[in-house]
Amino acid sequence: MKKAFSILLTAALISTFALSASATFDRAYTAPMGTPTVDGEAEELWDYAEWTDVDKPFDGTADTDSTLRVKLLWDEDNLYFLAEVYDTDLNATEDIVEIYLDEGGEFASGYDANDSQNRFMVSDGKTPANPGTQAKAASDVNAVVTDLGGDNYLMEGSIAWSEADTAEGSVIGLEFMYNDGTADNAFVEAYRWNVDTANGDAAPYQSTEAFGELTLGAAPVIEVPEETTDTADDTATAPATFDLGLTAVAAAILSAAGVVVFKKK
Repeated sequence: MKKAFSILLTAALISTFALSASATFDRAYTAPMGTPTVDGEAEELWDYAEWTDVDKPFDGTADTDSTLRVKLLWDEDNLYFLAEVYDTDLNATEDIVEIYLDEGGEFASGYDANDSQNRFMVSDGKTPANPGTQAKAASDVNAVVTDLGGDNYLMEGSIAWSEADTAEGSVIGLEFMYNDGTADNAFVEAYRWNVDTANGDAAPYQSTEAFGELTLGAAPVIEVPEETTDTADDTATAPATFDLGLTAVAAAILSAAGVVVFKKK
């Protein structure tokens, strides 16, 4: 009986250790397919992507009042992100949105050729002096920031793929971080998305093992109501024809952005 209890206790301890070795928050995100214009303004296409919060303090301490939430879109060339930041004490060089990618989806310790840490300063969208672990080349990243007032900032950007399988349904390793400093350069907090460094996970700039999952989803489907025409009244046909022309133009634009359009019967 004692021997059996000892075996069960050992198994329980091993199981507990295994869980603590990777204590992630099991977060996953599905990004719709679409190509936005990166100009610092949230166009209608972004309405089809969901927000996800970057809200886990790296050391488990009490939160500050800063917040970050992010949306993603993708196409064959780039991953696109829309980030909303609230920060009452903006630091020009230390308040940074970070996006980590494991394009091969290996979730392994350390970094390999398809992994990257990409950093964007909230003050101007540029890459800081310390660009990050295996950061993409400057020509492969882009971000535009809009000051919304009231300590709110909107950042829209793109990161070029290097080795990702850019097909619908592909799974890629993903992590976010918000590096939060004060105006006098003092470090305050680092918020994570899925990596739980407070409970044993390696920092995301050291390993991709505890990254969350990004699934490349389908293009959103938008219903376009079918226009009706009044053939009995010649004066009504011209406006109806004009409206149909506008519908066709709108459909062409949405199609180019990766949006599936169909007429509602």
